Amino acid sequence: MITPFKKPEGGELLDWQKEFNKQVNKIRYVIEQVIANFKTWRIMNTDYRRPLATFPETISAVGQAVTAVPAVCVEPAPIT
Repeated sequence: MITPFKKPEGGELLDWQKEFNKQVNKIRYVIEQVIANFKTWRIMNTDYRRPLATFPETISAVGQAVTAVPAVCVEPAPIT
């Protein structure tokens, strides 16, 4: 798990640590939005009501929709 840097007591973060934290927060935001949207989908909150024969096709479509979230890349922080 990637975690942001904490500000040291009585100090400040270095510029590269601040930038790293921004990148981590961008990724966290996207993931939290995906989870929130996934939880609100009614199909995930109720029983499957379509004919059982259509289940594989439906679950495949849901899986594709979930994985269609744009990828967010983080550049590694410079080692100082």
